[in-house]
Amino acid sequence: MVRSDETAKRMEIAWESKRLPTTVKEGYGRQTLPLSTLFDQSALPADQRNPRPAMVWFVSQEPDSKLEKKLFDSENVAIASRYFDCVKIYVEDFDSDDDRKRYAKVTPTLLLIDAAGKEVAKLEGREHGPDGVYRAMLKAANAYWKKPLDQHVRDYGLFLKDFDKVAGRLSDLEAEVKEHEEHMVKHPCERAKNAIKECQEETAKLNVEKAKLQTKEADLLKPAFKVDPYARGEATSKN
Repeated sequence: MVRSDETAKRMEIAWESKRLPTTVKEGYGRQTLPLSTLFDQSALPADQRNPRPAMVWFVSQEPDSKLEKKLFDSENVAIASRYFDCVKIYVEDFDSDDDRKRYAKVTPTLLLIDAAGKEVAKLEGREHGPDGVYRAMLKAANAYWKKPLDQHVRDYGLFLKDFDKVAGRLSDLEAEVKEHEEHMVKHPCERAKNAIKECQEETAKLNVEKAKLQTKEADLLKPAFKVDPYARGEATSKN
């Protein structure tokens, strides 16, 4: 059980709502582009690329918390999602029946795409659970990374434990200071004044430690690649 809100937020999948990529061709009207276009970084200089695998969830606009919990309620999935571009596309936004047949004959459908834009796994329907989702994520991530995704998940999990201790204690100290300050308003005394000072000193030390952990987190979230997927022209893979 996590102690801090900051840790809890890191255990949530940060979905970004998007529509299918399209273009308009003269004489042909609007056409749907390959799904990989959403994540294509081939036009960027090599030193500015940060290719990531992607998890694309085709789902109805109607909220379904039970379905979301059934699919994604796992610490491994939550942590792994921090290494993915996580995109939610509503099937009601599809422009054509062809798009519906191509990407989401069944709602929901979850597509896993590797860092080169190639579809590597497709989970259709409501019968899947977080174990199946995690296996698909491993398949999508491991094609180009030097270390497998499950090792990154373990390392980040250890970081989270350390971070939660610090963030949780900072939350406790904030509450303690507030309590002492309220006491000071009613009954000014040296004891409460000294307690506030001690809390502030500990808070300063913990903020230094927290900053170090956040630097470590940034490094953890940049996995090393065996090869740049775009250097080999693989970003043009179609789904």
